[in-house]
Amino acid sequence: MTLTDLTRDYIKRFADSEIFERGEGYYKSGNVTNLEYEKDDDIITADVSGNYGDYSIEIYSKDGKIGADCDCPYEGYPCKHIVAVMLEFVEKKSEQLKKTEKSKTQDSNLKSRMTELSKEQLLDIILDCAKKYPDFKNELMVRFDQDKQKVLEAILKQIDKAFPRIEESYSMSQISKRLKTIAKQVDNAPDDLKADVYWAIADRTLEEINEYGIDDDTLENVAIDYMESLVSLLKGKSALIQKKQKIIGELMEYYDWGNCGITDSIYDTVDELLEEKSDYQIVINYLEKPAKSSYSGHRKELLADLYERIGDNEASLKILENNLHYGMDYWRLAEYWIDRKKNDKALEIVKEGLEKGEGRKDELYLYMQKYHEKHKDYDTLLALFKSKIKEYKSGFYNMGNDEIYKSLLNHYESISDYNGIVNLLELRLTHESQPDFNFYKEAKDKLTIQDWGNYEKRFIANITKIKSNLFYKNTSLLAEIYDYQDNTDELLKAINGDSELLKKYEDKLFPKYSEEYLEQYKRIVDRHIKSKNRESYRAAAQYAERIKRLYCKVLKETDKWETYVLNLRIANKSLRAMQDEFSHL
Repeated sequence: MTLTDLTRDYIKRFADSEIFERGEGYYKSGNVTNLEYEKDDDIITADVSGNYGDYSIEIYSKDGKIGADCDCPYEGYPCKHIVAVMLEFVEKKSEQLKKTEKSKTQDSNLKSRMTELSKEQLLDIILDCAKKYPDFKNELMVRFDQDKQKVLEAILKQIDKAFPRIEESYSMSQISKRLKTIAKQVDNAPDDLKADVYWAIADRTLEEINEYGIDDDTLENVAIDYMESLVSLLKGKSALIQKKQKIIGELMEYYDWGNCGITDSIYDTVDELLEEKSDYQIVINYLEKPAKSSYSGHRKELLADLYERIGDNEASLKILENNLHYGMDYWRLAEYWIDRKKNDKALEIVKEGLEKGEGRKDELYLYMQKYHEKHKDYDTLLALFKSKIKEYKSGFYNMGNDEIYKSLLNHYESISDYNGIVNLLELRLTHESQPDFNFYKEAKDKLTIQDWGNYEKRFIANITKIKSNLFYKNTSLLAEIYDYQDNTDELLKAINGDSELLKKYEDKLFPKYSEEYLEQYKRIVDRHIKSKNRESYRAAAQYAERIKRLYCKVLKETDKWETYVLNLRIANKSLRAMQDEFSHL
């Protein structure tokens, strides 16, 4: 998909309804300025006036997918500013495309005119532009100056200036644009100079985000993009091996620092650059140092992998054997023996890991499951499952998707072992921390009528207990069960003022419980108004709209609606923002 394929419907799917609505408001209010479309790069740039200043937005198409960056502080994605720019572009798409074509025509005409000039005239124009436009002068230096160090020093100064001082305004998007402009100066430069510039950009960006612990997609993407460019540029180039190894070492310094969200990307870049044994040794030397911030167990894992890749299996095994703490540590050691067809040794390590390892034992359990399945030892597999359940002290989440549970269930069903199925369902009823409707239906399908009656009562009793827990409310499941049973009295009780469930079951319940339903909606309206902010008033108005529809369209009691909304406005006459949101009602 390219940006020219953007439509209003796509933007609605791209953003949730609330963000789309806000973005549309910004677009309609004319907050979008400086909209530009670069057809060759398929990039849209624009500025948007926001609540606390102007924000820079970049929207792009990469590998057929639409992406976007905005330097506003909103933590979600996409933000309303991105939506506003997208809508502006869709509205002015033909105008932007005409502008692009016009620019191409102008370039063609300019080229034609320039061919008529003499060398002296062209030289005068070039030198005059070099005086006026620093970027143009820098590109000329890259192309023609024989002193590469002098050129590099000039570009390094530009990179440093792209980052504002700490007291200056900070726009990540503007920094990104400036760095991309600087990088374009070396598009046609020799590989060694290009590598120096790409690394200087990545280096300066990594320093910035680590120094201040910056968590910003725009700046992180700059670092990642230029690290990827370095991999493409340096791999397989024997003439650049010293430069590559220097960069590997400096990347490992940033990996050690670890004060940013792209530490894994940094190491992935290092890993992609590794070719010669001497490359590997640089990384091994860093990883063998005491960790500054990275998890030491993970460093040991990386070290063992590197030693194995250079053929030093003895060193790899020693590291794995001396790093047995978590379940994953035991699994890595077991994998070492599995790769060497030493299955007895691997089995021994897996059993030890299940007994002594802390956390993350999924791979260990899966290995033992397959082992017992192979030997058709389902009694031992059941014992293994029970020991796994004991590890979940706060309850076993989603037991029905556990591989051992599914294996046992399939086995008992294949041999028609009803007691085995009942025992499994008992384990699930007792230890499932968050039961769902599929669990309810599965148990109903598998149990006899006699067993199901008692099981269902206990199932609902468990949900009611969970429902009272502040950390996990299972109102929705309880409502789903009563809806399935067509028990409308209990369904209404289960809903108990839940706004989403009220809407979900409105068609089913309102004809029978109209007064109770309206009272629940009214309480929701009152609750939102008491919050006393614009968004709450807007939400209150949306529920009042539902009340209006039920009074006027369904019950045909318009007078009751008018009385209700009039009293509501009178009771809250001092709340101007609330009165504004209710004005259309």
